[in-house]
Amino acid sequence: MLHLPIRLRDSRYVQGGQNVELQLVDNQATIAATIIEVGTRAEILNLEQVVIVKAAPAKGVAVMPGMPVRCWVVCGKVLVAEFLKRSIRWQ
Repeated sequence: MLHLPIRLRDSRYVQGGQNVELQLVDNQATIAATIIEVGTRAEILNLEQVVIVKAAPAKGVAVMPGMPVRCWVVCGKVLVAEFLKRSIRWQ
């Protein structure tokens, strides 16, 4: 099980059952995963509000248990108009 902090303002665009790709910072390889649960409690991490998302890696993907790693969640492409709409929305 992977525990991923997602910015609170971005959490509305992530939902259970969604496929994501995780790319480790120090490695070009990507890990496929599926989101199992999106947390509802806001927490502070590095002075930023986040929610914890639980994701399960694809079958056969080996992830080191208990090892914290920096990663990015890639959810797909967004149209320019949608990107601008999301960017100017205040929270």
